[in-house]
Amino acid sequence: MAIVRERLPKQPAVVVRSPGRAPTLVLPGEGAVRSDLIDAAVREINRLYVGKGIEAARGVGEYVLKTFFGGRVEHFRRRGRKHVSFRKLAERPDLRISHATLWKCTALVDQFRELPADVAHALPVTHHVLLLPVRDDKCKLALARKAVRENLSKTALAVEVRRLGGSSSTARRGRPPSPPVVRLFSALARLARQSADPSLLDRSLDGLPPGRLADLVAAATRDLEQFRALVHRLRVRLDASVIPRPGPM
Repeated sequence: MAIVRERLPKQPAVVVRSPGRAPTLVLPGEGAVRSDLIDAAVREINRLYVGKGIEAARGVGEYVLKTFFGGRVEHFRRRGRKHVSFRKLAERPDLRISHATLWKCTALVDQFRELPADVAHALPVTHHVLLLPVRDDKCKLALARKAVRENLSKTALAVEVRRLGGSSSTARRGRPPSPPVVRLFSALARLARQSADPSLLDRSLDGLPPGRLADLVAAATRDLEQFRALVHRLRVRLDASVIPRPGPM
């Protein structure tokens, strides 16, 4: 077995060649957690994502591709969901952007590269996200130019994109979106990880008036009760199904 290192940007991918088999591309941190890559990525992404504009989004996306996916969007699309280090990065509580934002920044890199610079920079990130499912390059460019020329709102552009619905130009890629309850539980898991940070209870609380702290605690208690009620409704639904019920909360 021979191993050939391809000097791709930032982190080299590894091509494993075995007799009688097609070469296999192994991406950095794909099969095992690379804490060094993740720690460095958290620092760099937190530095890059300032202002939430096109340059910030593109900088984050380019960095992720170069660090974890050999610089190629196609590797990210095909293997991003199973890349263990990338998934661990998205779960880091000290990362200042959400998993969804991280994913969108990376998925948009090709679009940032392909659209004319003046058009790409004139559109906000929200509009770029709406254009992402449009696969036909001519349709995408025409919609992008129209959005800039007519100063279309996010809602108006969404209507234009939906008009292409059902055609191959807007065929969705990848898995369908998760149900809202799944996204809610994912957000809660992220908050739970952040709540374990001991610095939340440091001396910065000393300047908070007791009344304000009491209001925060009362509001959080109400929110937790609402969430507990949701969990109860889900358990009732489980009881009515054949799905094995989990243990007590």
